[in-house]
Amino acid sequence: MSYSFRSPVSGFMAWAERRLAEEVERNEQLAKDAGTAVCFVEHKKLPYNTTDSQKLDYIEQVDALRRQGIGSLKACKKVGMHPSTYSQWRNRFGLGRFVI
Repeated sequence: MSYSFRSPVSGFMAWAERRLAEEVERNEQLAKDAGTAVCFVEHKKLPYNTTDSQKLDYIEQVDALRRQGIGSLKACKKVGMHPSTYSQWRNRFGLGRFVI
């Protein structure tokens, strides 16, 4: 009589493989039903070597959106800036808090 030993890890891997296959199939069906599918959304990122004048331009872009009534989180997201970066840059340039 032969025994086969199956470790908990290999059991998990088998489950994960089945689960991924089901998810891929489901996504493909949704894409077929809807006509399109967006798997990954590309996020806009600021360059690391941003100059001070570029930083001020980004701040102004966010401020312009905020003057239109868009909240700071959404405005920062549209520009591609993290809200904490926006606040840090405003403080660094002595602009303080945004006031309409």
